[in-house]
Formats: sequence, C-alpha cells, structure tokens
Amino acid sequence: LNEALADYASAISMQPNAPGPYLGRGILMLNNGAPERALPDFGRAIELDPKLSAARYNRGLAFLQLGQSAEAEKDFSNVIGQAPTDEAAYLNRGRARAAQGKSSALNDFDRAIALKPEWAAAWYIRGRYFDAQGDTEAANADFQRAYQLGHSDPWLIERMRNLSGG
Repeated sequence: LNEALADYASAISMQPNAPGPYLGRGILMLNNGAPERALPDFGRAIELDPKLSAARYNRGLAFLQLGQSAEAEKDFSNVIGQAPTDEAAYLNRGRARAAQGKSSALNDFDRAIALKPEWAAAWYIRGRYFDAQGDTEAANADFQRAYQLGHSDPWLIERMRNLSGG
C-alpha cells in the first residue's frame, strides 16, 4: 500500500493536472477502507475532468460507505446521465435512495436487474430492500434467484435453508 501511494504521489507530482493518478489513488484508498481519504482525490479528478464518470461513481461509493446517501445519489445520478445503461450506477443509486427512505429505490433496483438479469448481487440487494419493506414473499423470491445465480454468504445460505425447511 505504501509503495502504491508513493507511486501515485510521484505520478501526481509529474502530472498535477492529469485526473488519472487522483482517480487511481482514490480507488486505492476506497478499496483499503479509507473512503474519507478517497473523497479529496475523487473530487480533484472530477475538477480536472468533469465528465470522468469513474471518479463520480467511485466518489458515490465512498459517500455510501460514509453514510452520506444524498451525496451518493447525486453522483450516481450523474453517472446514469452520462451512461444510461450502467447497471451498477442504478443499483448503487437504489442503495442510496433506500438509505434515505425513498420509494424510488425500487425503480433503480428493477432497472439494474433489467439491464443485467444474471447479476446475482442485484437480486440479493433488491431482496434485502423487499425484506426491509416487509414484503417477505418478494424478498424470498429475489433471494432464491440470487442464490441460483451463485450469490452466497452465510446469511443467504441460512435463509435458503430456512425456506427449504432444512
């Protein structure tokens, strides 16, 4: 990690107006559990290239991790405006909207699944949304589909066992 950070610092010092090194360093920080440290780099990358959707998408993820769902929603909406078939942006905007209690989250989850129906994580996340809304039947259907598509974690496996009576 320290070597990678040093490499990014070197790249930034050589090309301070290039958004790529800021984006890369931000992603490194985000993936290493430091979303608060990633935000300034994503912001700088966006400042240098306002159309760099990867920076907005990753900043949205950082905002989600920090519990700043309204800010995350704005970034994912921007990405969707630039790339209307970006299923991950729809899924994560849905997560941001759900965190704010917005019913429009379901539309985003539905769109993500329509764009990539084989994406197990999308079915799982929509299932969690249905569960939180008290719609157990819809939640179970989505969990079963997620499981069939290969999504597995201990919680989902246990849920599937309970559904099958085992």
